[in-house]
Amino acid sequence: MLYDKKLWTSKENGDKIRLISLDSEEEEGKYIADTIMENVEKGKYGYKDFTVLYRANFQSRAIEQKLLKAKIPYRIFGGIEFFQRKEIKDVLSFLKVFVNPYDEISFIRICKCMKIGIGDKAVEKIESFAKKNNLDFVEVLKYSKSIKGITQKAKDFLWKCNELFEEAKQFDETPGEILEFFYNRSGYSDFLDDDEEWERKDNVNELISSFSTAFREEPDLTYEEYLNEVAMYSSADKTENDDNFVSLMTVHKSKGLEFSYVFVTGVEEGLFPMKTKAYGPISESSDIEEERRLFYVAMTRAMNKLEITGSRNRHGNETNLSTFVKEMDGIDYEMEYKEKDNDFWNMRF
Repeated sequence: MLYDKKLWTSKENGDKIRLISLDSEEEEGKYIADTIMENVEKGKYGYKDFTVLYRANFQSRAIEQKLLKAKIPYRIFGGIEFFQRKEIKDVLSFLKVFVNPYDEISFIRICKCMKIGIGDKAVEKIESFAKKNNLDFVEVLKYSKSIKGITQKAKDFLWKCNELFEEAKQFDETPGEILEFFYNRSGYSDFLDDDEEWERKDNVNELISSFSTAFREEPDLTYEEYLNEVAMYSSADKTENDDNFVSLMTVHKSKGLEFSYVFVTGVEEGLFPMKTKAYGPISESSDIEEERRLFYVAMTRAMNKLEITGSRNRHGNETNLSTFVKEMDGIDYEMEYKEKDNDFWNMRF
């Protein structure tokens, strides 16, 4: 038996639960945005009637981007918008300075992001040296050993950044891989290499994957164009309609709440149920049961309509349908397979 509690509905002749298989996380986000817009345009629902639930915060990225492109207002409850998260800004700051070596804000962020002891006074010394010698923030790195008033540790870090940007100039891999290069070679991946930082690492991996996908799908895309698009996401007005917006939140945050129209996203093995937690891989039966209870929570938030979505490929890797969906004995639902020609997710029940 899947649940200690049984799923049921008090509504007669209600809509069936829909299970939608999409080709990728990008297609999943697009499907959600398109479905919301279609229902709103037909006058069936308002934006405020829709709620999108996800198991992990990194999943919000693709959904947010598609909602923004469709000009659909939304808010994230109990979390921060993807491109406003510290680790996302930190990693992107390396690319920003590489593209624009006069980007002072991003340069300061690089100096401070890994907490290696470069404070405001040290930054002032570096900026003063650059200004006095008519240097941009990449050129000044070459003279880090000559900057007075900063610690040796700071000088060593700046010199490491100099080597990083020099190597980036010779980067001969595909353009979509340079963000991963900055993440690993800068030492930021080591900075996050802590059990307590697993969620931040997931967010960065999501960023890197989406960055790579963007350049693979648009070979002529430039770094400047990508960063301009990110800036658009970051500055877009998402609260234009004060009380009419789509709600995004983790399943945890949805406990005890009910919503009219719910999307439960990412119903894939390794994501829901999640394969790892802060303390390591999920292996104990108690961990699986906790994931199963969370799935029950997600499935029981909808008052009128429930759609379950998942990606056949996430971060470029094939996925399997969540075992929790396969265990939904006796639940009346319909399956729809969208996009592409691979039948990896064809259902056999």
